[in-house]
Amino acid sequence: MTIKKTPKKTDALTLRLDPRVKFLIELLSRVGHQSITGVIESAVSRLAHDRKVGLAGNEQSLAYASERIWSPVESDRVVNMAMFAPSLLNHEEGCIRAVLEGASHIFFTIHEVRGKADADYRRHDVARMGGEFQKSEDGQTVFVTPRRRTIKLAWGLIKDRAAELADKGVCADLSVEEVEAYIGKPLSSVSPDIKIPKVVIHDDDGIGYLGADREPEDLIESLGIKR
Repeated sequence: MTIKKTPKKTDALTLRLDPRVKFLIELLSRVGHQSITGVIESAVSRLAHDRKVGLAGNEQSLAYASERIWSPVESDRVVNMAMFAPSLLNHEEGCIRAVLEGASHIFFTIHEVRGKADADYRRHDVARMGGEFQKSEDGQTVFVTPRRRTIKLAWGLIKDRAAELADKGVCADLSVEEVEAYIGKPLSSVSPDIKIPKVVIHDDDGIGYLGADREPEDLIESLGIKR
């Protein structure tokens, strides 16, 4: 039986401050009737709302981006940054991104986008950080979704290979055999991130859409299908 750890509600942070800055924080806590932690949290929150970053092709506040990217699972956080806010990656996380992209056939699913209705449907996944539009080598628009369960299972292996890349500047791409040996089972046995669809709808172009997480009427409305 797998034992799940309860996510921590708080994290410790040790700071080295100029004595005058520390004194100023103490004064702010007195004036605002806050704890020192409360003063720092308020200041960080205000600054994060003022700073702008790119998120999924749009400029957003850092506070908004943080809310969308955040996950208590480290692999999900790094994947979210790698896909939707790569400018926020540090060097180690950038190496992880390179390892994932070097074995994209293992860690990502690529859907060919066929027509406007298909693109409009996929945008629901962009909005909830489920995938992103990219251009393939031949210029075709594709929709890329991470295989988060596979990445999570192989996370230790991925980080080890990324550490090798950071140290040596080069590393071999991960193979299916390596990943399967690490996780202890075939990749085909890893359950998909998306539920098996229960509804099939076709638009006027004859393209089929599968929806397990949306009601049929919502699908029909989002696709603009006339009944």
